Amino acid sequence: MGFEQGRVRIRGDMRQYEDTSDAGQGIVRYFCTICGTRLYSVPGSVPELRIFYAGVAPGC
Repeated sequence: MGFEQGRVRIRGDMRQYEDTSDAGQGIVRYFCTICGTRLYSVPGSVPELRIFYAGVAPGC
């Protein structure tokens, strides 16, 4: 699911790493520092978009 950056509030400890998307574009992926679950991504082609992974729920 994708949401505009201004429409979501993200809290908690997380880390990020830069990767390459399937389309060959740059993408930043964020994950939980406690359990390692992938939380959301920010595509380099649309940096104002936050793409959340299915099944991500609050709290670890």
